[in-house]
Amino acid sequence: MTKLKPCPFCGSKAKMERTPINPYYYVICTNLECDATVGRFQPTEEEAVVVWNRRDGEEK
Repeated sequence: MTKLKPCPFCGSKAKMERTPINPYYYVICTNLECDATVGRFQPTEEEAVVVWNRRDGEEK
């Protein structure tokens, strides 16, 4: 799996999460004061990483 980039807002470590009911994935910031997360669930861990790692101004 591709490595998660740090949080784009505070620079803290990111963490993969899984929804409890459906097998969907998303990434959150581990800094409890930051509360950054990706707004959409992804069907695979790899897709969640791609969405989290995407930065404004970078080519896709």
